[in-house]
Amino acid sequence: MDAREADFGQSRKTVFVCSKRCPGNALLHAIDWVKSLDPAATTLLGGWHTPVEREVLRLALLRGVPVIIAEARSPRTVIPPAWRAPLAEGRLHIVHPFSDAGPRITAAQAAERTRWVLAHARYIVVAHASPGGTLASALAATTAKVLYLAASK
Repeated sequence: MDAREADFGQSRKTVFVCSKRCPGNALLHAIDWVKSLDPAATTLLGGWHTPVEREVLRLALLRGVPVIIAEARSPRTVIPPAWRAPLAEGRLHIVHPFSDAGPRITAAQAAERTRWVLAHARYIVVAHASPGGTLASALAATTAKVLYLAASK
């Protein structure tokens, strides 16, 4: 699905983000948070690139939470097995915000994808943002409501 085809509706989505490098308790807080979500009331949006983000994605899909994946690369030729059922059921959408992305993600593409995801957020949940990092800088520029999970700020 192309980013222009994604139906974001009138409301913005809940974005989940986490820096690549983070303390171990960030994963524990993220797991607790995703387990608390109401699948009928929440749609998650993210790049799902870091290890903590991927674990939250895995748990959200298992729990039936609708998810939008914004990829910073060209469309996949092979869909991961864990994504197939949610895609078929309409609980998972994959968007490609950038038409000129290649098959591998560069740091610049990942940063641009993060800015794109944050721009489509109503709420942003942060497991951890490394001080001075790309994510922290992008979060400083957002106007969405940001929730930092315990000890993540």
